[in-house]
Amino acid sequence: MAETKDLPESAAVFGKTAHQLSETGGEPPENYIWTNKTEVDAPLATDMPVIDVSLLASSTDAELNALHSALTKWGCFQVVAYLPFYIKRLPDEVRHLTTEFFHLPELEKQRYTRQGNDIEGYSSCPPVSRTKWSDRLHLQVAPEDGRKLKFWPQNPEPFQSIAKTLSLTDEDCFARKMPTMCAQFNYYPPCSKNDQVIGLRPHTDGTGITLLLQDSQVRGLQILKDNQWLSVPIIPQALFVLAGDQLEVCAYIYNVILKEKWITSD
Repeated sequence: MAETKDLPESAAVFGKTAHQLSETGGEPPENYIWTNKTEVDAPLATDMPVIDVSLLASSTDAELNALHSALTKWGCFQVVAYLPFYIKRLPDEVRHLTTEFFHLPELEKQRYTRQGNDIEGYSSCPPVSRTKWSDRLHLQVAPEDGRKLKFWPQNPEPFQSIAKTLSLTDEDCFARKMPTMCAQFNYYPPCSKNDQVIGLRPHTDGTGITLLLQDSQVRGLQILKDNQWLSVPIIPQALFVLAGDQLEVCAYIYNVILKEKWITSD
């Protein structure tokens, strides 16, 4: 049971969340309606690359070549097998705790409401001209001394244990290479007019790398490839890996340097 504490001032003007609107049923408010919404039934990306990271250190270059192809041709892929911080039970545990949190009473969730311009904490989309049908919980994971544990839910009780699970050691590549790591838990509740609302508008990620765990049953993630929207297949124990804008910029600079060196040497 979470200890009693004062609700943040921002909770007083929180408004109805997507979850609350979903529970009341009926038509979604007008500001949630998207007239140019992406097609729901996008074809499945059956040929999306799947990388087995356990093979990357093998004596052959086959999986490394597959990884290079995935990044250059797709900019994303699904990853299976062992990762340093990715224990087998973690995907199902994260899904379960996420569902539990977003189904808590609203007053309980509002104890973790983001405050002011802070991006961390629990929030729903503000009532702007076009609102996304989703609620979220945004938390900083690394560096560890930058975590604001006041936003880490005490209920469900195991939720804060995720922070310990994600405490990376100096031997882990992500701890050494990524100075900042955040976790975001998104909830897209059912809607009676799912063809008129959108959980997340089309966008690019401003990150270096995005690791995304999909719902194990409901397919909703889509990517744009060759001017066509494709649905990402569900692989229950896999992570979807996306090269963010920062990585693409680095890759572009790297390619320019290589090209300049090649021209100079010629």
